[in-house]
Amino acid sequence: MNICLFARSTVAHRIGGMEIHGDLLGRGLAARGQRVVVITTRHPRGLVWEEQDGVQTAYLPESPNRYCREWWRGSVAKFTDLAAHIDFDVVVSQSAGAYAYCRARKQAGGPPVVAFMHGTPQGEVRSVWNQVTTAGEFVRFAAKTLPDAVLRSWPWFRATLRAASAIVAVSHELADDLRREFPVSRGKLTTILNGIETARFCPSAGRGCALRAKWGLRERETLIL
Repeated sequence: MNICLFARSTVAHRIGGMEIHGDLLGRGLAARGQRVVVITTRHPRGLVWEEQDGVQTAYLPESPNRYCREWWRGSVAKFTDLAAHIDFDVVVSQSAGAYAYCRARKQAGGPPVVAFMHGTPQGEVRSVWNQVTTAGEFVRFAAKTLPDAVLRSWPWFRATLRAASAIVAVSHELADDLRREFPVSRGKLTTILNGIETARFCPSAGRGCALRAKWGLRERETLIL
């Protein structure tokens, strides 16, 4: 299977939940014999193409690391170029990353879309609002955060979800938010929880005792990480 993944940001740009998810998803699919090509924004060091662990990544040098006109136009143009010699079977959208492709697909057709959702515009608004503590922060919230969510993010998310053949939420809480905020997601929404690398994150009494001994912590002393 040939898979094209649209992602505004990757682990080459920053380390966050969506970026780690995309990295693990791409490498996991490649390890299972699938061809994975990622389209993303400009690389911090100016790379335009690289391949790691079987995942090929195309960076758009004209696109800053945010949703903007350069990203929407550039990502669709790059997909068109790649699709001329790669017969893609499916497009994966990290959040609303494939919004412009979804719009273009209505006219030109193309492979179906699977959207992995990591949050919602309303959730972002709530998160920012909960951190507002000063008059200046309130002004920024009212002048930028709220208008951006209503006039930009919400339409982008709605169009992506409407065009997607399948939608994946990374938590049950997010799935509930999507159903409430975007009725178009109902009927094609499933939840796949973010995984945990159990070989790395696993209980170990021996290592726990060694760590307590290293820092002089008693056996019954509470430790908060």
